Amino acid sequence: MGNTGQIEPDFRVLFDSVPGLYLVLSPTSGFPIVAASNAFLKASLTRREELVGRSLLAVFPDNPAEPQATGFANLGASLERVTWSRTPSTMAVQKFYLRRPPERSAEPSAAGRGGFEERWWSVDSSPVLDPSDALQYIICCVQDVTASRKVAEPEFLREEWASLVAHDLQQPVHALVLSADLLRRQVTDEKARRTVERVRSSALRLSRMIQDLAVVAKLESRQLSVQPEPLALCGFVREVLKRHPDACDRFALDPPTEGELQVLADSERIEQVLTNLLSNAIRYSEPATAIRIEVKLQQSFAQLSVISQGPRIPPDELLALFEHFMRRKRLTALPGAGLGLHVARGLIEAHGGRIWAECGGPEEITRFHFTLPLDAQTCARLVADARQRAAEAAQRAAAGESLSA
Repeated sequence: MGNTGQIEPDFRVLFDSVPGLYLVLSPTSGFPIVAASNAFLKASLTRREELVGRSLLAVFPDNPAEPQATGFANLGASLERVTWSRTPSTMAVQKFYLRRPPERSAEPSAAGRGGFEERWWSVDSSPVLDPSDALQYIICCVQDVTASRKVAEPEFLREEWASLVAHDLQQPVHALVLSADLLRRQVTDEKARRTVERVRSSALRLSRMIQDLAVVAKLESRQLSVQPEPLALCGFVREVLKRHPDACDRFALDPPTEGELQVLADSERIEQVLTNLLSNAIRYSEPATAIRIEVKLQQSFAQLSVISQGPRIPPDELLALFEHFMRRKRLTALPGAGLGLHVARGLIEAHGGRIWAECGGPEEITRFHFTLPLDAQTCARLVADARQRAAEAAQRAAAGESLSA
């Protein structure tokens, strides 16, 4: 039997009516809006005729009265990553300001200032490729958590307080580190020098713990932001290793064969991630064993791995390593507060990467891996190299066919 009489679905009506908040954008300059679901129009206080055909960043400007309002600017950077990487990009929950329509401009609102209303959104942006793998559209799926955030306002205030305390604690700790550095240069007695070194080491560890506490507070209050810029990954790792002179001789860096990889990363945030992983490797690995750091290419991402030999971590506990305060409660191999790896996961995911751990092998090798997106210049170079290799392979194949003929 044929399909005579079967009704062809109207996909435009279906898209407009889906319950989720969806936008379809063109990947051209300014990201013009192609379509918006009814749910998005309602949530964004807009009408379809105000959006379609106009630039996303022109329709939704950040609130000029709020210097910290960078939601739509960060969304623009996320969309740029989708454009050149052809891979999805996920933004952590952050604050957006929506301009009120004229008929509501006089309404008082505790959730907004002036002519804007506050929203807390997470945005997943995905590429739509045509049959030739050219980027045709970008689909944005918006998760609105504004209502649940208001319910959790007391928790948010507690986390904001923790962030302020962590910030204030850093100043006296920095004074301790500077004083220890000064004493270390002046003290000549070996026993006193070792004492100063212990004080300095403890102060540095306390500083890292305070940094972790500050990041956890921002993660829990959904206020964490990163400022990605092009970063030469191997050179950056070498600079971080220089700041670990007491254990630098244990580290071995394996650079990629493709040459220096440039990633998009917030150097301060990624140093915090790498320092946490290196500190764990030093603390829990066998003293006489080497710690390897590998950097290699994984499609449109760079993968960095910290590899050490230490206590075995059971497979069912590998995922729990990155949970909030779970190390002390559940894990048998690694004692401690459990903040460092939870912080590392939050920072890497805020960059659009991922982090995971593996353990196994006859020597109980532990591997911590994380990925970071490549910058546009590196992606272009890799694409050009791949095309060049394909052209050379085609030439060799053609030459071989000619000889066989």
